[in-house]
Amino acid sequence: MLSVTDLHVAYGGAGVLRGASLEVREGETLGLLGRNGMGKTTLVKAICGLRPPTIGSGSIRLDGVETTGWSSLAIARRGVGLVPQGRRVFGSLTVEENLRVVARSSADGRLPAWDVPAVYDFFPRLAERRRQASRVLSGGEQQMLAIGRALVTNPHLLVMDEPTEGLAPAVVDLIADRLRELCRVGIAVLLTEQNVDLALEVSDRIAVLGDAGTVAWQGTAAQLRADPVPLHEHLGV
Repeated sequence: MLSVTDLHVAYGGAGVLRGASLEVREGETLGLLGRNGMGKTTLVKAICGLRPPTIGSGSIRLDGVETTGWSSLAIARRGVGLVPQGRRVFGSLTVEENLRVVARSSADGRLPAWDVPAVYDFFPRLAERRRQASRVLSGGEQQMLAIGRALVTNPHLLVMDEPTEGLAPAVVDLIADRLRELCRVGIAVLLTEQNVDLALEVSDRIAVLGDAGTVAWQGTAAQLRADPVPLHEHLGV
């Protein structure tokens, strides 16, 4: 599905990632953990073709195809959906306009097709708010919309950057439940999170970014729960 190998990425002349490697397998959720400033969002931007940062060397492959240096549009058309940090919904558009402006039909019968009604079934609150401008939504509602907006592009891989940041506990629980549902229908997810407990709960495997700009540990969530030493060493928890 996604393979990142020996990736070096910088902002200006400052290296952030210095040989990061990981993979997301088809139909699994990979939780990416790391302290602030360790490069989680930098890695997300590199995978999704966003600028900055600048990729110095290394390889990013989607379904075996080299996509390093591709534009964000080309990568999205390859089947990558992004839920960005901070939600970044189109504030002047209504909920429904946010969804319809990016909606793309699915050409792959392996996964359930997502359209606007399917998103309303997934997040009924959005159906209630469909005619409201997204700038007046609560933070939780905007996050639902950001997830729904990514889903209507019918991605094979959903990249979620800090999706529970700043949300009330009840909304975090809802997002976690929806993540588990996405896993059940077979969408692969790359999830960056500061909420370690949530990441361990919803992820199949975990990758931990260390101070050196590399992936310092990878394994199953069950392994990390049984032996949390990497969390103490690299996250201080």
